[in-house]
Formats: sequence, C-alpha cells, structure tokens
Amino acid sequence: MRARSLLLTAAFFLTSTTAFADLITGSCTNAQTSKITTTHSTTLNGKLLNYTATVGYLEVTASNNTSKACIFYTAYNVIQPDLTALPRPVMFAFNGGPGSASVWLHLGFVGPERVDMGADGLTTPKPAQALIHNEFSMLDLTDIVMIDPVATGFSTAETGSTADAFFGVKNDYKSIAEFVRNYLNANNRWTSNKYIMGESYGGVRGTLLTAYLQDAMGIGVDGLILISPALSDSAFDFGSPEENTAFWTYFPSYAATAWYHKKSAAKYQAMTVEQVYAEAKKFAFNDYRDALDMGDEIDSATFDQVAQSMADFTGVSKQTFVQNNLQLSVWQFFGEVLASEGEVVGRYDSRFVAPAVPSQWGGGTDPSGNATSYPFTSAINDYFQKDLNFQNPAPYVVLANLNNWSYDSGDGGQINVIQNMSEALAANDRLKVFIASGYYDFACPMGTVSYAISQLPGGAKIRARVHQNKYEGGHMMYINPKALTQLKADLTGFMQP
Repeated sequence: MRARSLLLTAAFFLTSTTAFADLITGSCTNAQTSKITTTHSTTLNGKLLNYTATVGYLEVTASNNTSKACIFYTAYNVIQPDLTALPRPVMFAFNGGPGSASVWLHLGFVGPERVDMGADGLTTPKPAQALIHNEFSMLDLTDIVMIDPVATGFSTAETGSTADAFFGVKNDYKSIAEFVRNYLNANNRWTSNKYIMGESYGGVRGTLLTAYLQDAMGIGVDGLILISPALSDSAFDFGSPEENTAFWTYFPSYAATAWYHKKSAAKYQAMTVEQVYAEAKKFAFNDYRDALDMGDEIDSATFDQVAQSMADFTGVSKQTFVQNNLQLSVWQFFGEVLASEGEVVGRYDSRFVAPAVPSQWGGGTDPSGNATSYPFTSAINDYFQKDLNFQNPAPYVVLANLNNWSYDSGDGGQINVIQNMSEALAANDRLKVFIASGYYDFACPMGTVSYAISQLPGGAKIRARVHQNKYEGGHMMYINPKALTQLKADLTGFMQP
C-alpha cells in the first residue's frame, strides 16, 4: 500500500454528494462553482513540494453555439511560498481515443501518484497495491490540468444538449480550446507559460488545439508535447491495395518486436534494440518501400531478396512474406511472430503476450490493453474517492464507445495535422514540439510518426523545433520505469526556458 499524501481538506464548498448533485439533473450552473480542493505534499528530485489538488467542472459551449457540457478536470498547483515569484507554467493534458478518459497520463506519468507496473512495466499489480508515489511526476516542472473530454471520465453534456455536438474532430478540439480559455480566465493563469500534452489521438487533438488557440483565441503555446501520437490516418491504412505506407512505416516496429522476443536472425539479436530499429528503418524506408511501389514490375531476384530480409528481421518465414506479396498487415504479424508458441503479441505494447484464440485479432482482445486497463480503472476510482475526497454517483467512464465520431477535418475526410503543426510553429517562434515514441507501439508506431514529420512543410528552421525521442516501451512507454526515467529527463530539458 502506498503512503497517502493527503494532509488536509483545504476547501469543501459543499459536501461532495451535494456539490455536484445538479449534474444528475444535467446542469453545470452550480457545479462549475463548486470545487473540491485538497492539500498534499510530495518529494521530487529531493525537494519537498506542497500542492493543491482540485477536482471540478467548467462549462463549455459547442461550436453550434447552443449545446453545453460540463467538462471535468483535475488540477494540481504547487503552493509557492514566495508570492512575488513569477507564475508557474501550466500544462493541459489529455489522452486520446477518441473516447478515452485521461487516466493513463494522469496515473501513468504526469500526476503525483502512478500505477506500479513493476520493474519492466509488464506486471499487473493487485488493485490494493497499484498506486505508488510518482517520483517522475511533472509537478516540479509545471502545474497540471488533466482534462476529460465530453462523455469520458465524469464529463457530460447538459440536459437539453446533445453530446454529439462535442464529437468529431472539429467539435472536439474547439470544446477543449474553450475549456482552456475558461480555465485560464477562472484561475488567473493568463501570464503563465502554457503547454499542451496529448497522447495517441491526442496527437491530432493537441496539434489542432494548439493551432486553434493561437489562431482563433490569441493564446500562445510554449510547448506541444505528444506521447505516441497519431498525426495522419494514411499511415494506418492496411486495407487499400494501392496504399503501401502502413506496411513500410510499421515494419521497423515488427523488427523491434521480433528482437525483443528473440525471433530475429542472429546478426540482429547481437544488436541493441536501437541498432535493430535503425537498420530495419533504413531497409523499410528504402528497399522495402521501393519493392512495394514497383508492384508487379519487380523482378524475381529483388522480390526474393526483400522477402528474405523481412524474414531475417522478423523471424516470420520467408514463405509467409512471399505468399502475402510482401504485404503483412499488423494484424497478421501479431499472430505470426510467436505462432510457434501459440501466442499473440499486444497492440499497445508488443512486449505483452497472450495465448492465441481463434479470430482474436478480428476485433478481439489485446493482452497489453487488458494488462493496463484493469489496474488503471481500479486506481483512478479509488484515488478520486480516498485521496481527493470526490464522491460521484455516476461511473468514471474510462473508455467511451463513440460510434458517431466524425473524422472529417475539412480536407476530404482525411486527417493529417502536419500542415497545422507547421503553421502553428510558423505563427509562434516560442513554440516547440516534443514527440515521444515507443519501440513496441503498434497503435501509433514510431515509423508512422517519423514519416509524418519528415513531410513537415516550412524548411529546416521549422523542423529543427520538432523533436522525436525513442523509448523502450509501447504506446504507454511510461509504464516501463526505464523509459519513464528517460522521458522525464528529456522533458526537463525540453521545458527549460
């Protein structure tokens, strides 16, 4: 069991059962003025920090100017003894989905406590032992506001409003932008340096949000931090025969996974994962890409050589690649790489394995998703109730199924936020972009990110302000303490003034 950091309840404007009771009837009018604030302490880098944790709601209006919603947030603010000190930075953070609450970043990386997944990030803890002190919290660098978008966490549309008005690429980032503006105004944080952190689909949301804050609201952003981001949907398409991008951008992660599970050829097993990934990327972004582009015009010798190289990198038989015309989708790879053991690897983190079940990857379970979902769900509910004294009769929605989400970003239905990123950087010379990617991530593989940022318009000066960093982990690389240690160190450097 962790030692509770709670010292005292600093503010109970109402009891938690009545302060937010109006949300049961669907009104945010009173809820957004009723906050629960508790005071805590933590030690980071040998320094004692006293801080407040505030849970509450802010009302936002949809882009239709009619529908309203209550967005739930958790804010951590360090108490500064020197009242004349410069205002601390503030970071707004969220996960992705769409439909994901921000529990993963909250209790995996940035918050003052974290879920303990063991020394390598592969051990699912018992519920009562999940949370520990987070020695890598971002709280020593910045104040933190965790945001749960509409229909996730405790966030909800008001009575008479439709949640659909907040769904879809445009509606979503505009509602979060209004939340950010409302929070800055309600908490007098206009002069703070401002950071945006998004994970997974949060790469789309975070990039569009940053551009919109700057362009439409005049709110400058100092840093955009993207964890395992999605940036362009073309890189995830295995279904179109004429679109080969996913095959070669995913391939370096195939090689890293095979290396981890000791399935690649001896010459690659003798390397580090960094070296294997680099070699596989060089092959994939050149020889493999060219072979796919040649289609039926490829000569037999080149075809055979590429198939053999793929087999050497992945441990999957050469014949399998031949039979699939050099195109092995990620769903096929999950079952092929450990087929001899009768196991499949995880999508969010391919270090995780589970017994193969017929049709498992036809929309079935993900061993890495299950391993993290159970402890994080238990931990966030327990944390709100016991540490933050927040009681809510409604369930905390970790993952919402948003079937009516529109991916139309205004460009023929295609999502590609690279142009938006470039425009945001060009508009604000203080803005920098930090991207973290995991070697074993198949939800948003680092090869797809590398390719996307290689297409960034604006020349060398723009690209110099975009930094991609690689870590030994999966989609949530921070559950691996080794990766988390490096991630915190890298972000400490990134956020230096």
